Amino acid sequence: MPDRGLELEHWLWLMSDEGAELRERTAGVTQPTPAQVTALRKRWSAGEVHAALQMVAGRAKAAAKFGERGNLMLADPEGVEMATGPGSGAWKAARFAKVAGGRMVGDVCCGIGGDAMAMSSAGLKVVPVDRDPLRAWMAGMNIGSEAGLVDLEQADAVEKLRALKIEMVHLDPARRNSSGRVWRVEDLQPGPGAIARLVGAFPDAGIKLAPGVDYAALGELGVGEAEVEIISERGKLTQAMVWTGAMAGALDGVRTARRATLIGKSATVTMAGAADGAVPVAPALGRFVYEVDDAIERAEVLTVACERSGMGMAHPALGLLTGDEPPEAIAARWADAMVWLRGFEVIEEMGWNERKVEQRLRQLGAGLVEVKTRDRVVNPDQLQPAWSRKQGVPMVVFVLRFGKSVRVLIARRVGDVVR
Repeated sequence: MPDRGLELEHWLWLMSDEGAELRERTAGVTQPTPAQVTALRKRWSAGEVHAALQMVAGRAKAAAKFGERGNLMLADPEGVEMATGPGSGAWKAARFAKVAGGRMVGDVCCGIGGDAMAMSSAGLKVVPVDRDPLRAWMAGMNIGSEAGLVDLEQADAVEKLRALKIEMVHLDPARRNSSGRVWRVEDLQPGPGAIARLVGAFPDAGIKLAPGVDYAALGELGVGEAEVEIISERGKLTQAMVWTGAMAGALDGVRTARRATLIGKSATVTMAGAADGAVPVAPALGRFVYEVDDAIERAEVLTVACERSGMGMAHPALGLLTGDEPPEAIAARWADAMVWLRGFEVIEEMGWNERKVEQRLRQLGAGLVEVKTRDRVVNPDQLQPAWSRKQGVPMVVFVLRFGKSVRVLIARRVGDVVR
């Protein structure tokens, strides 16, 4: 592992008056050539040059994620990649604001401070905390405050956090190791024992985990009766938040086991419910099928979606609702329907046979063909170019396993997707 203390020294030098010339020389150099790096190292040390180039690349990445603010942030590319974006950050900060009441919030394992920035912008008192001295400094600089240096695995971690006047926490444990991303609760850094101690000391907490978290393993974190919120940003799952204590019912006064939240371009919608038992299954495939946003399925609130839409599932494990009503009729009953759902009118249903499906697409005058599947029943990257034509009607082909048989739904998109 690199010496982060030494790296911090290089960044501190870079941001000083002494580093001004190097900052000027590297401005805009997002993809340096070997010759450029060699030339820079004739004047400055390898560590100083590395810090300068990391800052330029980090700011370019941050600008894409955080907008204009990213151009002034102190960040490296990896730090930006791991940071909470402004959409989710603002959403979570609003929940903290309902509960904090002037209390200090610790953004623990803060990284470059994505969540700390959102909480600060929401008017919360926040102190970023990390065990990595470089990242803690970056986060502090990005919100204009002092940062804390605390390793949660150490026995005195809680006392150190209390010394920083922290009274409630947002925790973002590392979900990466030398092998890449990790998904198991036992592989988090800090580990489950340290997280449980933190939640025990600061019960009003939010813990950021991967969307694929194993619900059955959450007991290892000592979270008790928690709410698990799966967050999707424009249809892409980004995180699972485990809310404990007063934070669990803070959003709308509804204490629930599960919640799905979709943060869109113009609106944010949320849906709460108990974890699914047996989801309602439609007696037959209807004229329309509707894909649900992944957050609904991952949060296991499909039953709520069925109740609000008035439809049943095409199959319990396929994430498709089905019925005979068009999108406008569903939307009249459920205002947020076309934010959560993507509609398709079924043109034809048939058994899986690649040659026959292609023949039928030609007969129907298909142009661009999009293939949707699950569990690698087929390879869309092979079928889409083979079945598509430059001229014709855009179509969508679902190739899915309905129980023991593979079925094909040839369909066309309907309704406007609001994301």
